Parts: sequence; structure tokens; C-alpha cells
Amino acid sequence: MGHEETYHQNEAYATFLDGWDVSFFAKYIDTLTDHAQGGPVLDVGCGVGQVVEALNQSGVHALGVDISHPNIERALELDERSAAAIA
Repeated sequence: MGHEETYHQNEAYATFLDGWDVSFFAKYIDTLTDHAQGGPVLDVGCGVGQVVEALNQSGVHALGVDISHPNIERALELDERSAAAIA
């Protein structure tokens, strides 16, 4: 099994990311909030969705995509409209 296939189902990595405090991403959230200008934001490689959730809570329309199914499952728990898996 290659790296990509392993990442698609890596529950341990999703658990690791889930433990990160959203303040770790503050500089990205602040920058994207300042520059969104009412348009949507796409977070490619959104992980478990902390940035997408924070952006949506601040009034920025944000969506996330990731190739990890466990990551997307967690992101969808934060906001059911916020994430999609890509294979």
C-alpha cells in the first residue's frame, strides 16, 4: 500500500490533527478573513476542518477538501456543509 492509499484511511493522523488548538491557525484565519472580500474561500488540504469552521463562524463562506476520509468525517462533524473528500 502506497503513501496516498495509507493517507486516505489514516485515523491516527486525523486524531493527531483533531487535537490541535484553532489558535495555531490564527494567522491563516485572520489573513483569509481580511482578504475574502465577501467571496468564498476554499481550503485545499483542510485536515479536520478547524480553519474552515473558524472562517464560517466569522462570516466568511468557506469550504474544505481533503483526500483523507477520517479528516473529512471530523470536518463534517464541525459543519456538515464545510468539507468534501476527494480521491
